[in-house]
Amino acid sequence: METVAKQKFNTGLKWIASSTMLVVISTGGWLSYDSMRNRSLEPLTVQSFTVKKDTVENLINESGIVELASQQTLKSPVTGGGIVERVLVQVGDRVKSGQILVMLRNPEQQTALAQQQLEIQKQELQLERNREKIIEASRKLQVARQEIEGLSVKEIEIQKQELQLKRNREKVIEQTKKLNAAQEELQELETLLEKGFIPDNEFQQQKDRVLIAESQLRDAELAVQLATLEFQSLENQRQSKQRELSKQVLIAQAQFQDAQSEVSTNTRELKRLTLEKQKFEQKIQNNFVRASFTGKVLDVNIKAGDVVRLGEPLLTLGDTSQELVTLELFPLDANQVKVNHPVRISLISPQAKSFTGRVQSISKVATSLNKNSSNATVTATVELDKPSKVLIPGSRVDAEIVLAARKNVVVLSRDLIQGSKSDAFVWVRDSQGKAQKRPISLGLEGLIKVEVTNGLEPGEEVIVPSADSPLKPGIPVNYPN
Repeated sequence: METVAKQKFNTGLKWIASSTMLVVISTGGWLSYDSMRNRSLEPLTVQSFTVKKDTVENLINESGIVELASQQTLKSPVTGGGIVERVLVQVGDRVKSGQILVMLRNPEQQTALAQQQLEIQKQELQLERNREKIIEASRKLQVARQEIEGLSVKEIEIQKQELQLKRNREKVIEQTKKLNAAQEELQELETLLEKGFIPDNEFQQQKDRVLIAESQLRDAELAVQLATLEFQSLENQRQSKQRELSKQVLIAQAQFQDAQSEVSTNTRELKRLTLEKQKFEQKIQNNFVRASFTGKVLDVNIKAGDVVRLGEPLLTLGDTSQELVTLELFPLDANQVKVNHPVRISLISPQAKSFTGRVQSISKVATSLNKNSSNATVTATVELDKPSKVLIPGSRVDAEIVLAARKNVVVLSRDLIQGSKSDAFVWVRDSQGKAQKRPISLGLEGLIKVEVTNGLEPGEEVIVPSADSPLKPGIPVNYPN
């Protein structure tokens, strides 16, 4: 038992010794390799970039078409077609609101206007004649009324005759009484004569007085008859004249009213014809195509002598005080664009001058030229801050829509940043001249530049990564002189 125990103990010592030797040899070999490896590394020459502050922008790049605000195509207003008489402007001319640009001619309208003018002249002559009729009828009416008023003279004569007749009748009564008295006295004298109380001559004298009284009575009765006849004659004349004058007044009144009615009818007809003439003149005025606003002639589609139909395009105007650019955006881009986003517009050429503007409007609907196409676009309109005076309407330009911008911030080019946004870092050289990772925080990201919000300061140097010389933490690096 003791012998077996010794053998096991000796075996264990051998294993321990062997293990110790293996560890020593391995450790020594690794230290020798590491020492040799470190002695063999030379500093890696790398390029560096000095951190600076700059502006970073998030942009959408698109192309668009230049337009002028209030761009309008003027069309032919001539119903039934017309002929271009004169074109008073050419492409590029600046025009004022209301300025005549094109003169058109419509023979049918001009003929109709001339005919209408003749009708108006005829109606004016008829109106003038009827007004003269009114004056004539008015004069006749006035004369007739004056003559009726003149019958008052006849009335006075009749009244005089009536008074004379009355007086003559009274004379008849008086003469009758005288005669009766004379006859009674004659009878008494006759009785006295028969008795011989009076002489014969006295009786005869009384008899003569009776005869004289009878004669005077007859004269009085005759005067009454004559006065009656004169009175009746005057009355008949008065009535006849009054009837005649009344008839003349009625006729004159009728003529006056008829003339007034004809004048009223002529006046209404003249107004109607004048209104129709004004409509014809307005149509002819429409033949003068005028500028609806102050702007610039962009295109002229006609020339003198051309026959144009109603609604046919004549020329195109634009308001040069306001320039627009129409963009067609992909829906994903359009979702990021807002009204009033700044925009830079430039010609499609190297080193072209840019012009500033802002997004004026964005369509709410996406459209496509082909209904079966999936490439729908959203229309956005950009208004320039002030007219460029060089952009040509209808030309294509570049547009940079600034979705967001940060000025005077620490920025780096994308190729200097390693890792993803959540664990971004850059390579820097530490104080011992070795490459190290520097974690950084990123802000606004542009197409080329990215904002660094934390981890770097202006003036620091960062290593420019190279695919030919991969970097590892701790390796020596050197900047070229």
